[in-house]
Amino acid sequence: MTRTLHGMDANTRNNMRNLHNGSLLRMLQSPDYRKQHVAAVICRYMLNQDSPHIRAVIEAGLLPALLRLLASTNLNIQHEAAWSICNVAAGSANDTSTLIESGALPPLIDLLHLPTTIMSYKLNVVAAQAIGNIAHDYRDVVLLHHVLPRLLELLSHCLNNMNRHLIIAELIRVLSSTICKLCHGTPRPALHFVSRALPTLVLLLQANDDVVLSNTCWALESFFAPFRGELGPAQSIIAALHAGALCPRLVELSVNSNQEIAVPALKALLHASRENLDALVAVGLRASLAQSLAAPFACRILAVRILASIGAQDVQLVLDAGFMHTLFAMTRTNVDPMVFFFIAEAVYDTANVADGHQTHALVDAGCLEAVLLLLHYCTYPRFQAYALHIVNFSLCALELVLGHGQTLDGQSTNVFTDELLRLDAVTHVEFYTIHQPQHIADRAKLLSSLYLHPMPPPVFEAVVEQNYDGLQFCTVP
Repeated sequence: MTRTLHGMDANTRNNMRNLHNGSLLRMLQSPDYRKQHVAAVICRYMLNQDSPHIRAVIEAGLLPALLRLLASTNLNIQHEAAWSICNVAAGSANDTSTLIESGALPPLIDLLHLPTTIMSYKLNVVAAQAIGNIAHDYRDVVLLHHVLPRLLELLSHCLNNMNRHLIIAELIRVLSSTICKLCHGTPRPALHFVSRALPTLVLLLQANDDVVLSNTCWALESFFAPFRGELGPAQSIIAALHAGALCPRLVELSVNSNQEIAVPALKALLHASRENLDALVAVGLRASLAQSLAAPFACRILAVRILASIGAQDVQLVLDAGFMHTLFAMTRTNVDPMVFFFIAEAVYDTANVADGHQTHALVDAGCLEAVLLLLHYCTYPRFQAYALHIVNFSLCALELVLGHGQTLDGQSTNVFTDELLRLDAVTHVEFYTIHQPQHIADRAKLLSSLYLHPMPPPVFEAVVEQNYDGLQFCTVP
C-alpha cells in the first residue's frame, strides 16, 4: 500500500481531504442510499483506524448526520452509522460527553429490538457495544435513560435462541459486558436502577462462555457490596444466597483456571462471607480457599482476605480447617509484601476474637513465629510501602496473644515464654522501640515491659536513619 510523507496511506489521506472540504458530510446528508452507505463506511473506517480521527470527525460536524442515519430504513446504513458512533464512544471521556450532548443515547436505545435476521442481530451487537462504551464513563447517565430493561429483554431472547446462530453468542457477550458496566463501578449505582438485573445474572452464571462468566461475576460482585444509600448488600442478593442459587457456583468459579473469572468470583465471596458464611462453608468454601492460597498472586491475595473475614467471625473454623497453619507457613516464603500485609491483618483479626484456648491453638500453629517474621521483614526496603501497617497489625496481634498467655494458667510468667525465648522475640520487638511514629514505639515498649522481661533486652546503636512510608527505621550494626 502506498504511504504518504505524513505517514498515511493514500486512501486515508483522500478520506481526510473529503472530511475537511465537506464532501463526506454532504454524502451523509444525501438522499441517495448508496452515497449514505459509502460515507458511513468511510467514517467507520477512519474511526477504526486511528482514534485521533474521532476529534476530526466531531469537529467536521458529522455526528448529527451519523445519528440521523440510525433512523434509516436500510439496515446496512444503520449498522455502519452505529458502528461509527460506537467507535466515537470508545474515545476519550470528552468525546463521549460530546456524543451524549448530541443526543446519541435515545436513537441507540431504539436500535435495541428483538432481532429476526442476521443483520438485525449484528445491529444489536453494535448498538449494545456503543451503549456499553458510553456507560464506561457515564454509567449513571445511561441508567437514567432506562436502558437496562431493554437490554435484559434482549438478553433473555438470546438465551432462548442461542443455538440458532453464532452471532447470538457474540451478542450475549456484548450484552453481558454492557450490563456489567451498568451494575458495577465506584460509587455503586442506586439499587433501584439495577436490582431487576439480578435474576438474569444468576441465570448467566451457569453459562459456559469465559467472557460471559467474567462479566457476570463482576456484575454480581457489585451486588454483594453496599449500594448507594444502603448500609449493606442488597436484600435480593442475600435472599439469593439463602435460596442456594449462588453459593455453589461462585465457590466453583473461584478456583477457575481463568483469573478473569476467579478474581471477581473471589471478590464476591469476600463480601458474601460477611453475610452468609455458613452457607458458603456448606458448599465447599474451605476446599476452594485451600486451592486459592496456592493460586497466582491476585487470587492468593483475595483468599487471604477472605480468611481474615472468616477469622474475625469464626476462629474455630479457620483453626479446624488448618488455614492459620497455611497462612503462618506462607510467612516463611518469599511472597509479595502485599500478601504479607493481608496475612498480618488476618492474624490480627483472628487473635482479636480468639479465646484463651484458641490462642494457644494459634501459637501451636506457628502464630508467634509468623508475627515475629513479619516484624523482621518490615526492615527490608522492598516492604516500605506496607511496613507501617504490617508492623502495627503484628504488634497488636502479638499483644493480644501474649495477653492470653499471661492469664492462661494464672501464674506470673507467660505460658509462651519458652517459645518467645526460642524465637528471640526481645530482639524483634525492641527494635521498634526506637522508631517513629510514636504510637509504634509506644506499643513496642509496652509489649517489652509487660511480657518480654525479665528476658534481657538487646542493646541497639542507631547509626543511620531511613524513612519508609512514615515508619522511620534505624540501621542497626
